[in-house]
Amino acid sequence: MKRNSAGNQSPIRSLRDRRNTFAKGVSEVTYYRWRQEFGGLKSDQVKRLKDLEAENTRLRRAVSDLTLDKVILQEAARGNY
Repeated sequence: MKRNSAGNQSPIRSLRDRRNTFAKGVSEVTYYRWRQEFGGLKSDQVKRLKDLEAENTRLRRAVSDLTLDKVILQEAARGNY
């Protein structure tokens, strides 16, 4: 899925000024998605949410790498290489 440049803008600032948001090139679909996701949050809460999502992604990647290493070692131990 292709992401547009709207992801670089602050959703909270954009939600506060709807008309200006559309003038900046943010689509109506993006505006309503942001409103659903960030509507009741303050800017510091959004920053914390983004940080937690980034950490979660990093940890998921680490778990998948370790799982793959475990499978490789199990196959090597059985002699299936």
